[in-house]
Amino acid sequence: MKTKKIIIIGLFLCFGIIYATKSSGILENFFNSKAVLTPPTNSEILGVWTLENSPSDKIEFLNDGTVKWYVDSNVSETCTYEITNDCNGNTASNVEYLKFTNDINNTFCNVIMSINENGNNTLSFIDQKGHLKVYIR
Repeated sequence: MKTKKIIIIGLFLCFGIIYATKSSGILENFFNSKAVLTPPTNSEILGVWTLENSPSDKIEFLNDGTVKWYVDSNVSETCTYEITNDCNGNTASNVEYLKFTNDINNTFCNVIMSINENGNNTLSFIDQKGHLKVYIR
């Protein structure tokens, strides 16, 4: 008899928890969610990054949305950048793009793989040619 009471109380508690989370939308959000990446903040990308296996090639992201590429400590190119879910009509809630725009408004979309994930000081993205680029801070 005592076991039956415990089971009934347990069932009421379970249903109560399910009802409370359902009415607050927690379960609905959980079951209807898709893999959505949290957009990296600009502060995570700021600074100078060195291309893995090529220490003379660097990229610098500035707070004003400017990015500079360096070869042998000389600026080789400057343009603007933004982190976005939409790049040239390519839109996906689970993809983050690193979008570069040059001075003649050509845009180049790179799929972000990671930006300082878990503090690993690594920036990686796939460029428009499908090459994985890995930079180290």
